[in-house]
Amino acid sequence: MKYTLFFVLPLVLLMPLAQSVSAETNFMDKFNKAFQTLTSGDKQAIGNMTELVDNKTNTGNHTLYSLSSKINKAFQTLTSGDKQAIGNMTELVDNNINQIKNFIAELKFKSGLDTYVNFEPQGYGIYQAKESSVFMPGEKMILYIEPKGYEYGTLFDKSGNKLHTMDFAIDFTISDESGNILTNQQGITFDKIVSHHKNKELFIPFTITQSSPFPEGNYIITYVIHDKKSGASFDIVKNITIAR
Repeated sequence: MKYTLFFVLPLVLLMPLAQSVSAETNFMDKFNKAFQTLTSGDKQAIGNMTELVDNKTNTGNHTLYSLSSKINKAFQTLTSGDKQAIGNMTELVDNNINQIKNFIAELKFKSGLDTYVNFEPQGYGIYQAKESSVFMPGEKMILYIEPKGYEYGTLFDKSGNKLHTMDFAIDFTISDESGNILTNQQGITFDKIVSHHKNKELFIPFTITQSSPFPEGNYIITYVIHDKKSGASFDIVKNITIAR
């Protein structure tokens, strides 16, 4: 994808703060398993778990005691018949599961390879890597990116055949050496990829064109690659130099 940048100095634009996703995965994993057991109807399993809760004072393990207390409260809620309380608890579990899924998506989605190239890449792995990050004033900056860990969308063609989609967007910011933002753009989209297969080998070409040559000096370009399906993203930070 080519992107023409009209570069004006000094242009300072604020970037939104990246939102972080955190999850207490260890506790939620145990809690979700306990919740599934309580709602499964398996009397033997429920009996074993309630016996564990009743005997919690006999163990010196602080972690087990804390978990048992939470399970006991959950059990009391589920057996109380209080629909409002049960609804609140299941909503809490669902929200935490979604947080965990988002957290995992963020961990999976990453750059397998990113490098500046001399010419537009001709396909996956078909490129000529640039030997340095020094560019002439007015020279195109072509970044070749191989994303990994993206998720697939689904759609059907007119014949009812299942197809898979891959969809990305990019933000970029150009800063000076001190971190002062000179210019940025957000939400630059690509044509959605539609395939009969869950393609694993994809590349994203992204070009910044100096419509007005940059002043000579050192710059920092931060690219943010978004997987539109999962909502995950990753950063690529490049230090470049404009010099004759």
